[in-house]
Amino acid sequence: MYYFTFFIGERGSASPRGAENYLKINSVNVIDVVVETYHFGQDLQAGNAVVVRVNEGDRVWVSGGARTHIEGSNGLRLSTFTGLFLYV
Repeated sequence: MYYFTFFIGERGSASPRGAENYLKINSVNVIDVVVETYHFGQDLQAGNAVVVRVNEGDRVWVSGGARTHIEGSNGLRLSTFTGLFLYV
């Protein structure tokens, strides 16, 4: 069993933007996160977590949606993904 968390950061611009991300295991969507900004310069973060069984050889990753704009740079780390092994 594993505990996975992921957080995304999004910054608003002149028009509303948004970010959609999905935690996937072997291409199957397990859980989502969505964040939408409505004002210029508005910064928002969203996240989600799940406890799930992962088998040896399974592939786990976070994937962005078609309209995703994720904020971050060398000095601004707003988006994270963490996996923690709990037990067999």
